[in-house]
Amino acid sequence: MTARAKTGALAATLAAATLVVAACGADEPGGGTVPSGSISDDRTPAKPEVSVNVEPESTKPSPPMTLPATTDPPTTPPSDPGAGVPNMDDAARDAIRDLAGRIGADPSTITVVADERVTWRDGSIGCPKPGMAYTQALVPGRRLILASSGQTYAYHAGRAGALTYCATPDPGGPLPSGPGTDT
Repeated sequence: MTARAKTGALAATLAAATLVVAACGADEPGGGTVPSGSISDDRTPAKPEVSVNVEPESTKPSPPMTLPATTDPPTTPPSDPGAGVPNMDDAARDAIRDLAGRIGADPSTITVVADERVTWRDGSIGCPKPGMAYTQALVPGRRLILASSGQTYAYHAGRAGALTYCATPDPGGPLPSGPGTDT
């Protein structure tokens, strides 16, 4: 669904909701409902105020996630997860520590292959579990691919969620980035 179609659908939904709210209590004298405590001294019903603010989604793809530039070389010791990767965030460091514990490796031997913003195809965030049902909506998120001893490992997250280990990533992966996607 294009951003323009999404905006149109959202506006139609909001208009329908406004009509439903306005129709509530239409059988009352004077039409419309009167919220408790909103009647003035002359007993005229207060007019409900409805404000709808619809902002269209951008039709341009979001820029890829980039790490801020640094002028100083990293000063972390080699045993620190992410050593040598400038300005690695805490979530990626936590994922490296988690993977080191899972595979019994020193965190310094784990490398970041990819750390990218993605749009997941559904609520499984690219890591579906058999027998589970997931929301069928696009989910903005993050994919972190780590490597150790020639093997790669995936960590996935939704928009604001923590990175979690994904033992069996969906072979379809996230939506491809480019024109028409939100990544």
